[in-house]
Amino acid sequence: MTARKPRLGLELALALSLLLIGAVALPVVIFFVGSRLFGAYGARPSVTTFYGNFVGDLATARPAAWAIAMGPLLLVYLVRGILGSFSVSSKEPDARSKPKRVEPAFRA
Repeated sequence: MTARKPRLGLELALALSLLLIGAVALPVVIFFVGSRLFGAYGARPSVTTFYGNFVGDLATARPAAWAIAMGPLLLVYLVRGILGSFSVSSKEPDARSKPKRVEPAFRA
């Protein structure tokens, strides 16, 4: 049981970190890249205006805002799932897959 506790703590820390990246850092990056590529954002172009609109979109459950916020977490779990499905099995078979010894029905 104790071996699972550090693993669970690590998974929770990873999930929280990825959610923070998606909810805090990614909107800022999107603002600066979008401003550079497409020009000013709205009438008062500032990162705080953009971030305020982003948080408002999260509060009203807009799918695009939630996709941005959850994107890093979902991407990491998707990659882990894909790589996990291609993992090479160990050389030693599992105890459940070992053939059972069959005793003879009679002895001579």
